[in-house]
Amino acid sequence: MRLLTVFCSMLLAIILSGFTSAVQAFSDKELNYQQCLLDHQPKAQLEQVVARVRHACDKVHRDNLMVPRKIKYFRCLLDYLPPVETEGAMQDVLGACASLHDFRR
Repeated sequence: MRLLTVFCSMLLAIILSGFTSAVQAFSDKELNYQQCLLDHQPKAQLEQVVARVRHACDKVHRDNLMVPRKIKYFRCLLDYLPPVETEGAMQDVLGACASLHDFRR
């Protein structure tokens, strides 16, 4: 009986440790996402750019299943999209980032 109690205690400790690690990882991702918004959204001039920055921050910092080329595409958007002032310039940046980091290949 004592062995069963020790085993259950150890199992509970392992489960709680894994849960704590998962909560910490989620917390770090959320902090990185929020920092991304703070770094890039204040520069945005157009509402469409604000939405695309939000989406890019989400993809870079919250999406665990992203392939590296796709991450590079969203980082390209974060680097070059926020300061654009016209829809034409926004389309140019979207096209250039897609050409440079085409993740569909």
